[in-house]
This record gives sequence, C-alpha cells and structure tokens, in this order.
Amino acid sequence: MHVRISENHTLRKDDIFYQPNQIEKYLTRAKNVLELGPGQGANLGLLASKFPNIQFTGVDLYPSLARKNQRSNIKLIKQDYHDLSQFPDDSFDVIYAIETICHSATKDKLFDEIYRVMKKDGIFIMYDYYASKAFEKYNTVEQKIITLISKGCSAEILESTNCVTQKLKYAGFSKIKREDLTEKMLPDLKRLKRLASIVIHRKTFAKVVFKILPKTFLGNGVVAYVGYNAARNRVLLYAEHIYKK
Repeated sequence: MHVRISENHTLRKDDIFYQPNQIEKYLTRAKNVLELGPGQGANLGLLASKFPNIQFTGVDLYPSLARKNQRSNIKLIKQDYHDLSQFPDDSFDVIYAIETICHSATKDKLFDEIYRVMKKDGIFIMYDYYASKAFEKYNTVEQKIITLISKGCSAEILESTNCVTQKLKYAGFSKIKREDLTEKMLPDLKRLKRLASIVIHRKTFAKVVFKILPKTFLGNGVVAYVGYNAARNRVLLYAEHIYKK
C-alpha cells in the first residue's frame, strides 16, 4: 500500500486516497488506462469501480486482485512493465504508476516505451520516492541512509527528482505539474516509524520477527524506521509528476 498524503499535515484515514483522487481528475475523458505495477490492485479496483466505462489494464510481475477489487473492466497482465511490446502505439489515454518506478534501473528506456504506447495528448502520472540530490553529493552518512532505504524498498539507488525529470523530458514528455509532497507524507512516516520501533527496540522479539517474516516485510520495516528522519531532513523526497505527451 502506498504512503498516505496529509494535505493539512495531520494524519486522517482518508489520506490513503490522495493519489487515486488526483489521478481521477484526469480520467473524465479517458477510454483506456494503464497502471504500471498495480500489485494487489487496490487503486486499480477503486478507479475501475468509479469509471465503469473505462477499460483498465494492469501490468505487474506478480499481479493479484483481492475479490473486492475485481471488476469486469480490469485486465491484468503478468509481465515486467519494461516490456510493453504487446501494446501498439497510441494505446492509452492515461498511464499511471504509484511507488514502483523507483525499482527501475532503466528509466530512460521505460519512459520511451510509456511515451510510445500513450495517445497524443495522453497523460502520465507518477508518484514515487526520490533522493534530494545526486548520490555522490551526499555525505557518507547520507549515502548509507539512501542505500539502506533503496535496498529496503528492493529498489535501485534512488535517483534525484531532477535526474528523473530530465529523463522524462528526453523521452518527449511536457510537464503539467511537479509537486514535492515530502512534508505532506511526514505524518504517515512518523506513524510507520512508531510501529517499526515497537519491533526494533525489543531485541528478543525483533530476532524472532526477523527470522520468520519475509525479507520484503522486513525491508519495509527498516525503511519505515529510518524514512521519517530521512524525509524530515530532506535526504529522502516524495513527489508527484504529471506529464503530457
């Protein structure tokens, strides 16, 4: 599940819907929509239920839809989203990705492919984590923090927002909006840090948990523990990118 964005800087239950609510604004005239990396399909199911006349497609290495998210206007494809060769040019009105592009080691090629399958005047929306600057410009401690967060997320070393923006530009996209949401995610990161601390600060309990739980869960726990301070100190960023073909 993605991070919650609190517009009033106070954590509320509905903050989990910030990203899909923003994406929804660009779907009013869409007919075909693609989500990259939908995971268990929470956002895909939510948007498909609100827009029954839109055909939604999700591409993921391990796609799965909970029963509550299953809709007749959703098609799931089990595949690496770097390869969109099954889709012809100009296939989608809107393509979006929530906290998944950070896993890509070849964003330039991915953005080229997204651009290809997007219709003229189509919209690409991306929410993700970023480094605040190039890795080599961090001090040693900050580099260790970024490395730890990146590995905890099973991602490549996080790139800066400026680096990713340049790659979008080179692919041919035009910027509609780019917003730094780091401050607005701090309430949720603080909540996650508190939960992670319950385990990490109890050594015996932590040993048991680290032994029996999947590495992915443990990696997320580590990220939750260090992410709050990293974001508060502007080492880690979270941003919204909205671009047009």
